[in-house]
Amino acid sequence: MTRCRFLFLILILVLGLSSQAAAASYPLIVQIAPTVSIDTLAATLGGTVADSIPGANTYLLVVPVVPLPDRASLLGIQWMELNRSVSLPRFGLRGVLGLPGAAAPDWYKLQPAMRLINAARASPWSTGRGVVVADINSKVDYAHAALVGHLTSGYDFVSSSPGGPSLLDQSDAGFLDQSDAGFLDQSDAGFLDQSDAGFLDRSNHAYLDGLHPAYSHGSLSAGIIAAIAPDSMIMPLRVFGDDGQSDLFTLAKAIRYAVDHGAQVIQMNFGILNPSLAVKTAVDFARASNVLLVAPAGNDNTSRPRYPAAFDGVMTAASTDLSDTKGLFSNYASYVFVSAPGVDVISVYPGGYYIVASGTSLSAAALAGTAALVRSLRTNGVPDSIAQAALNIDSQNPTYANQLGHGRIDVLGSVMPQGIPVIAEVKPATGTQGQTLAITVTGRYTHFAQDTTQLSAGSGVTITNIVVDSSTLLTAQVSIADNAAIGAQTWTATTSTEVVTLNDAFTIIAKADQTIVFGALPDKTYGNPPFAVSATGGGSTHRVDFTASGACTMSGNIVTITGAGTCTVTASQAGDVNYNPARAVSQTFTINKAPASVMPGAGGKTYGSSDPVLTGTLNGFLPSDNVTAFFARTAGEAVGTYTISAALGPASVLSNYHITYNIASFVIAPLPASVTPNPASKMFGDDDPSLLTTGTLTGFLAGDNVTATYSRNAGDAPGQYTISAALSPATVLGNYTITYNTANFTIKKYSFSTCDANGHCVGGKPNDNGIGGRLTITSMARYGHNATATVTVSPAAVNTKDALTSPGVDNSNQPLPPVFKVWLAPAGDPTHPVLFGIGTATKMGPDHSGNYTWQTSITAPLDELLITPGNYTAYVYGDDGSSLTNNQVQSDAGYSNADTTDFIYPTLTASLTVTGWSTTTSINAPAVTYNTAAIVTVTVTSASGTLAGNLLSLTVDSGTPTSAALSNGSAVFTINGLNAGDHSLTASYAAHGNFAASSSTGTLHVNPRPITVTADAQSKTYGDADPALSYQITSGSLVNGDSFTGSLTRLAGNNVGTYAVQPGTLSLSTNYTLLFAGANLTINPKSASVTPGAGAKTYGSSDPVLTGTLSGFLPSDNVTAIFARTAGEAVGTYTISAALGPASVLSNYDITYNIASFVIAPLPASPTP
Repeated sequence: MTRCRFLFLILILVLGLSSQAAAASYPLIVQIAPTVSIDTLAATLGGTVADSIPGANTYLLVVPVVPLPDRASLLGIQWMELNRSVSLPRFGLRGVLGLPGAAAPDWYKLQPAMRLINAARASPWSTGRGVVVADINSKVDYAHAALVGHLTSGYDFVSSSPGGPSLLDQSDAGFLDQSDAGFLDQSDAGFLDQSDAGFLDRSNHAYLDGLHPAYSHGSLSAGIIAAIAPDSMIMPLRVFGDDGQSDLFTLAKAIRYAVDHGAQVIQMNFGILNPSLAVKTAVDFARASNVLLVAPAGNDNTSRPRYPAAFDGVMTAASTDLSDTKGLFSNYASYVFVSAPGVDVISVYPGGYYIVASGTSLSAAALAGTAALVRSLRTNGVPDSIAQAALNIDSQNPTYANQLGHGRIDVLGSVMPQGIPVIAEVKPATGTQGQTLAITVTGRYTHFAQDTTQLSAGSGVTITNIVVDSSTLLTAQVSIADNAAIGAQTWTATTSTEVVTLNDAFTIIAKADQTIVFGALPDKTYGNPPFAVSATGGGSTHRVDFTASGACTMSGNIVTITGAGTCTVTASQAGDVNYNPARAVSQTFTINKAPASVMPGAGGKTYGSSDPVLTGTLNGFLPSDNVTAFFARTAGEAVGTYTISAALGPASVLSNYHITYNIASFVIAPLPASVTPNPASKMFGDDDPSLLTTGTLTGFLAGDNVTATYSRNAGDAPGQYTISAALSPATVLGNYTITYNTANFTIKKYSFSTCDANGHCVGGKPNDNGIGGRLTITSMARYGHNATATVTVSPAAVNTKDALTSPGVDNSNQPLPPVFKVWLAPAGDPTHPVLFGIGTATKMGPDHSGNYTWQTSITAPLDELLITPGNYTAYVYGDDGSSLTNNQVQSDAGYSNADTTDFIYPTLTASLTVTGWSTTTSINAPAVTYNTAAIVTVTVTSASGTLAGNLLSLTVDSGTPTSAALSNGSAVFTINGLNAGDHSLTASYAAHGNFAASSSTGTLHVNPRPITVTADAQSKTYGDADPALSYQITSGSLVNGDSFTGSLTRLAGNNVGTYAVQPGTLSLSTNYTLLFAGANLTINPKSASVTPGAGAKTYGSSDPVLTGTLSGFLPSDNVTAIFARTAGEAVGTYTISAALGPASVLSNYDITYNIASFVIAPLPASPTP
């Protein structure tokens, strides 16, 4: 047990220390062994003794450091925990009441909650005399008239406290907020109205406003106990200050004090989230002293445990309302003992007042009062009496079944002796004059029976339709006369076995007048939002209804303004069985016009366009009025400024507004426009287009018919000229802001086309008339021979300017003629050109169209150009010559003294193939046998001489070529690994130097390799399996890892004899010629025998069946034997022999014929004389 306590202590210390990590000292509650000195212990811990609980060895220390459990145990500490603060549970406050007229101070004991639990009806059996109820609570109002004579000496632990410290336990903070309006939804206003008690206007009671809720808690609890157990004495133990704060040590000390000072019932009005060792020890001490303990379940609507409510032996109370439904705030759990009314319960309030409040503390007080009544009757079994009398309410609370204890308490049932019949409850217990209602009567130990049970009441009340549900439950219809006497009535139930009476069983009340309090309403402005009105009605079950007239409508309690003017709201309340209709109250208020305005938006347009939609802003108008504006401007289309104004509608709502009409300006601005010519061009030498160009007119109105004419600056040399525009008609141009744009007119250089042999020319000025440049050259020439190139360019002149000009003057100072230059470069590589030749250009013509042509022809020997056989391209380099040759030749170098100012010269090309000396290739390939290397000789010859050193390639069967160098015109190839058969050969000589390529084909024949196989002779015995047939290679051999496939066979037959061995499926690949030499398989006879069995008989008898044994014969041959003996019947010995069959198989055996004896014995005989 000690170990468990210290484990529990660790948790408590962690929770406490975490909230005071920086504290200089700790309030520590300890319980020590009787032999330990507390002063010595405090000194050892470096602390002081702050307080003690007499007779409990429990102390409050203030220490700088909390000892670890092991050290604490060594010091004699039995358990310890930090002293945490505890907050008093608050409660829901509906309102404060004054004393109703001349009513007695304990008038509230007749409230519905007390009637529900039969509190007053228990007084004949017990009033709690001789029982002291300790109420651990806040300060109580000793002078309150309802408590005078009910209080005994108590103790004020707050005023008497030495000021011991405590740690704020934030984990309990959630238990403090219990003032939620949810507490206040289940009041019984009828009782309050009957008592003439009105709720106080607390704004006029400074005294009440100054009270902390904690101050009233003690008086509230004491008032409930006094009402239920009027002759018990209440011991007020003040442990909570007016701020609602206490601590664990003080609470434990108060419990111990109550026990030590004679309390038989203790109400513990507090709750903490975590169990306390100090409180638990005090509770255990009280239980051991036969003291009854009561605690509230808590006000958090949770099943989470609260302490001390969840400690064993504590009677815990949950809260219910007048319909026995769990209060919205009330906790619930399996440890709840019973439930009791705790919603809108009336009790004592300090200063002579009364309070309507809610909370489980009120339920706990009712349970404590009930416990006092039962304890006054008996010392033991009090909880059992209360539990057995409780009314099960699980059906009203299905969600909380088995979590509201044994049920709602019944005070009368708790104090009544067992077995005495009594009416426990009439429900409902009130009715109004003229009312007819259904009632339920609950009995205890009664014997209700249908048709024999009678129910009677006072005058003016008629009871009919009695239906007995059980021996303790019946229902009936009660009709109350209009003139029935007002007040409580005694009802009597008569059965066949008993007559039971219940005083004050039913109360008749008169209909009461009711008054509506409806204050003045403030003036409004049209457009204000709907607003709620409220009025305080009387006690009728009907709500206060509102109607409206004037410039407003009413829906429920919501007023909606419909216009400017006045509105009258009338409040009324219908009567019910308890109340007369209230007098209607009306309030009228003024609805002022709403300020509003209309502001047109500034507008404008560009000359010639349509007016935009005019808009503006409406301010202050209600959306529901759908006020719209029509905006218009003064007439006119000339550029200038015009006024915009507004007209509003619908007119039917405008009277609800004070409207400000604003104006705005509308501006007509000039129209932006532009003219943009389109760029144009021509080629040098061409005429200007007949329509120089077109352009784009932007922004002009179609109706103004604006047009443009275009012209350019003078000049015919290649270059750029400006195109400008002139507009008309001038009469409309003043309506526009015009942007005059320009464009370029480009005279391009004359670009010569490139022509093919068919006269089709591309680039430059495309045509099919051969007008352009063209280069031709001998398409194929042999190395060492000549090639001829021809160049033509037309037209020779453009616009009087020659395309070619003289490159200079000769020695006679005469102009040199123009020339063309032609280069050769390897095909695909224009960057390594060689000059082919230069030719004089001659102007030819004119042709049929009047065109002249520059022309030249150039012939050059190829062997002098240092080129080798191959493919070449001839060039006349034009404008791109430099880029094509990587600056090896300048641009336009193919045209002498080119006029690059006026002309663009194309690069002309033509193809030339230079062939080398011819060669002849031949193949010599002798036949070989498989696996023998083949020697192939290839010879290359040429008329120009013997070739040597050049590479020659040989391809076998389209495989990978192999290469070899020529030596004296030939090369030798060794070929291995060819299969038998014909193999194609291709020899290729690649062009080299001045020698042309050549090739030839041939065939290499590979013969199969001969090989001879001789079969091995084999033998077996008839009936045995064939031996494996084998063979030997007797001529030739296998090569290259080759092997045989298949196997030998023999002639069919299984009888004794000789059978030839044959090749069967034995074979080799086509690389071999296979020869086979045969052998024989011999089948030898099988050894067999027949042995007759010995036989005998007596002389004169018949022969028995002769049998014997066959050995060595195959079962499949079905050999059988016939046994016979030599003839004779005389006594003696005869030979038994055998004959075998079938004869067709006997030749396969070497048969041993055995014999046996057959004996004829004498016949016994005797003469008889």
